[in-house]
Parts: sequence; structure tokens; C-alpha cells
Amino acid sequence: MLFWIMFIIAFIPLVIIFPARVFKRKNLKQVKGGAVLVCNHYSNLDCIELFIHLRKHIRFLAKTELFNTKFKRHFFKTVGCIEIKRGEADINAIKNSLAVLKKNKILGVFPEGTRNLEEKEGLGEVHSGAIVIAARAGDPIIPTLIYRKPKAFRKNYIIIGEPFFVDSQIPKKPTPEEIEAARQKLINVSNDLRKQIDEKLTKKKKG
Repeated sequence: MLFWIMFIIAFIPLVIIFPARVFKRKNLKQVKGGAVLVCNHYSNLDCIELFIHLRKHIRFLAKTELFNTKFKRHFFKTVGCIEIKRGEADINAIKNSLAVLKKNKILGVFPEGTRNLEEKEGLGEVHSGAIVIAARAGDPIIPTLIYRKPKAFRKNYIIIGEPFFVDSQIPKKPTPEEIEAARQKLINVSNDLRKQIDEKLTKKKKG
């Protein structure tokens, strides 16, 4: 409830400050239960753009460094962020992520692990944590792309790909090879999403 009160208060000013157009919103709407929304990562403002333009209460995995004061810890917990320790197998973060999915909520993951300064590709180096979590939960992955780094008063673009499940012969127990196949698929889909926006913007300029 508190999240939506904050959302309503901040929605209009944030939409004005960070305008964006969303392509293929129908791909998000077709998901009715839990899902892992996977997106490229430019800055801490990515979460804000996704919150206000997708209009979903996404529970993001957030690095533990963001919880280093009482105020920030309280704020990020209030908006539903899940604290995760980077560079190690954080069992608590995995359990909390699976709990979110079990409640049919959307889990947001930036699989690059750190911010990507390039604006020419989809995903950079991709860690497999999001894929493993989605597979264990039996929920789909929603590939999503933010076109460029969010900047105040600069129009941005967000595109949502078709949800897909991690293919595995044993449900919820993918092999390393199956995880790698899903990881590569995620990279390819993300790069294709960027190309789709490039084509749309090129046609708009020519038109």
C-alpha cells in the first residue's frame, strides 16, 4: 500500500522529468503470475523508469551497498527491493526472490551485475542468476531493454520482449548446458530488441 501511495504522489513529476515510450507492452500484460523481468542496466535511475512507465510494482534485486544507511535501507525495503551480495552465492537473496515469485509477483533483475556504460548493445556480460531463479520457480523470463541511459527531460524508449521459459528436460532443474543456452538466448533477444528500436527510430526520422 505504501508503495502505491508513493507511486501516485511521484508519478506525474517523474513522468515529466523522465519521459519514455514503451514498445510491446502487451508482452508484459500477457504474464498473469510470477515472472523474472530481466533488463540491461545503465544507472540507479533504471528502476525509476521501469516503475513509472511499466506501472508495475517490480521487486528488484539491489546490491547490498545501497542499504548502507538506515534511511536507504528503510526506503529500499519499502519499495520491495531485495538485498543481494554481489560476487557470492547469496542464499538469502535467492530464497527471498523465490518467495516473491511464489506470490505471483514480478522480480526485477539486472543480470549484468553492474552498470553498462555502452548504449550500442543490449546486454553486456550476463550472469546466470536470473535464469537459475526463473528455472527453479518454473516462471517465465521477460526480456526488457532500456534504450539509453536515463537523463532528465530526454525522451527514452523501453521495449518488452516475448516471455520465455528456460527449457530443461527435468522441470526446475536445468543442467549447466541448459542454463547456458537460456543465457545466450537472453543476450540474443536483448540485442534484437535494440535493433527493433533502432529501426523504428530510423523510420521515424525518414518519415
